[in-house]
Amino acid sequence: LVTALSSRLDQAVSIDNGVMHMMALADIPMIVLFGPTSPEKFAPKNNFTKILDSKKIHKTKDINSITVEEVLDLV
Repeated sequence: LVTALSSRLDQAVSIDNGVMHMMALADIPMIVLFGPTSPEKFAPKNNFTKILDSKKIHKTKDINSITVEEVLDLV
């Protein structure tokens, strides 16, 4: 159901979780936020995904360090 409903979206923003992986199956553009987990290991493998990784941007595993402005810059 999540994948079917996601196919109706123009774009999605999510953290690394199960719902994000189900949305990725809809093959829609996504912005995915990563904190303690590895985007190299867990990010969807498609051409539509943009990654914001707090470890690379802010040198911390705290996903809360990613700002709204950083997300909006990718929209």
